[in-house]
Amino acid sequence: MNRTVQQLRARWSTMATRERRAVMLAAGVLAVAVLWLALLHPALRTLRQAPGDIAKLQAQLRNVQVQANELEQLGKVPHAPTAEVELRGTLLDWMHRHAPDTRVEVGVLPAGASLQVHGMRPTTLLELARVARHDWNCTVSLVKLQHAASGGFDGRVQLTRRTP
Repeated sequence: MNRTVQQLRARWSTMATRERRAVMLAAGVLAVAVLWLALLHPALRTLRQAPGDIAKLQAQLRNVQVQANELEQLGKVPHAPTAEVELRGTLLDWMHRHAPDTRVEVGVLPAGASLQVHGMRPTTLLELARVARHDWNCTVSLVKLQHAASGGFDGRVQLTRRTP
């Protein structure tokens, strides 16, 4: 290492003043480029992107907080006792209120109900599954649907009561 430094000093002393200035200018340009690439450019990019990222994360946080609040409210609602729910009438009433354009026939099974649907929207099926689970102590155990010409779905949906 010392030998290399000595060789560089000897080479430096043999250079003309103009050459020394050119080497110093090149070293200065290189130092500025390294400083820009390693420190300043990433920091400035972060400063530009941070407000957008913060806004996006805050929106996600608000969404999660709303969902957590909804889950907490759902947890406070008492479950309907299995024996007290007349499932066929409840299903017909719910379908009439939430999907009036869907034709439905409900058959009662020993452990649940079977729905024959015509023109059911996908969002209706999702909401039915949520309500069945939380309000009626049931799960969707079978779904056999096909796209209908009306844009909805035709087929069969089966709900099964959950055992406590």
